[in-house]
Amino acid sequence: MEAIYRHYDRADFEILALSIDTVSEESVRSYVDEFGFRFPILLDQHLSVYERYQARVVPASFLIDREGVVRERILGAQDWNDPEVRRFIDKLISKVK
Repeated sequence: MEAIYRHYDRADFEILALSIDTVSEESVRSYVDEFGFRFPILLDQHLSVYERYQARVVPASFLIDREGVVRERILGAQDWNDPEVRRFIDKLISKVK
């Protein structure tokens, strides 16, 4: 996710990660610091966002367009460096410009 975050311009693409860690914010911060993530990671301790998007699998990824419409749901791990995934994101970005 970090690589894809760095690849795209913020005007075209944004990543918001969501942690459902209910134990502590410090454990999430520690994880972020350890791996050097730059993209925003939000904490959903009450699972409200998790429930709203019906994310029953972790990890779950949602590609949401500028209008707030979920265009793709990816359940489970994803290789964000896969050329096919990049082409899909490029296509989605070009549709909404």
